[in-house]
Amino acid sequence: MNKIVFVVFALFLLEAVGCKSESRPSDNTGPDTDADTDTDSDADSDADSDADSDTDVDTETETVPDGCVDESFIINNVSHLAELIAYDCINGSVTLCYSLGITSFSLPNLEWLGGNLNIYDNDYLVDIDGLSSLGHIGGNIRVTGNTELIDMVGLASVTYVGGSISIEKNLALINMNGLGGISVAEAGIRIWDNSALVSLDGLDSLTTVDGWFRIESNNNLVDLAGLGSLASVTDMLTLFNNVSLTNMNGLEALTSVESLDLRYNDNLTTLDALSALTTVEAGFDIRSNDTLPDCESCDLLGQLTIGPAVIVIVYHLTDTCSPVTLENCQ
Repeated sequence: MNKIVFVVFALFLLEAVGCKSESRPSDNTGPDTDADTDTDSDADSDADSDADSDTDVDTETETVPDGCVDESFIINNVSHLAELIAYDCINGSVTLCYSLGITSFSLPNLEWLGGNLNIYDNDYLVDIDGLSSLGHIGGNIRVTGNTELIDMVGLASVTYVGGSISIEKNLALINMNGLGGISVAEAGIRIWDNSALVSLDGLDSLTTVDGWFRIESNNNLVDLAGLGSLASVTDMLTLFNNVSLTNMNGLEALTSVESLDLRYNDNLTTLDALSALTTVEAGFDIRSNDTLPDCESCDLLGQLTIGPAVIVIVYHLTDTCSPVTLENCQ
């Protein structure tokens, strides 16, 4: 019995240390280094590894508002949260992790954050509505492993994110509402393993992803309807293992990507919504989507202007596509 208690206590300490390693406790020891926000890898071990680590953001190049607190903070409990209530500007990172007794994340006066916003592994957190004054995040947004979080509407005033955006393993999250103020993602987006996610509504203003865009293992996502304004992805667009996805509806405005990677979307049947896509610069990999006919991939390939170094990989079903159509894949 004593051994079991010791193991559980040791695991608790490891979690606490892991949380504190991402930013400094509020002990006035100076600002933290950027958080290590490496995400868990999925079954696709050969996917772009760059998507699994967030981009460091140099806050030195930003103009910091007068009176900004030059520190980073970890919040584990209500008393930690209360210490930050008065701040309207923090030139560092704020991390809410492994919190006890916090159901609503509220920093109602915070308008400007120079570093990362990390919200992860909070079992009781239901909403972040109290972040509604926040407009600027100089670093990354990481919202991960919050089992009761139902939406992100508290981020609705955010118009600038200097780093990447990672929304992962939030079991109750049903949409992306709260991210509607972001038109350009400066350093990539990953939406991964949110099992209740049915819609990408909330990303309606997004026109450009300046980096990778990975949508992976969201088992209840049926279409991409929230992405109606997206025109360009400057790195790889990946849709991987979204088993309920039946079509690409929502990507009608997409015209260019560096690479296109569509795999293991078992119920995907058509690519018709990609009718505006004309440019793929580096890679075209559409395979192992069990119900997608080859002719869909070949028709798409036929409409593209592709770079000279593009590697083309296509295989799905054998079907009755016309030889003329299939010539696009020869």
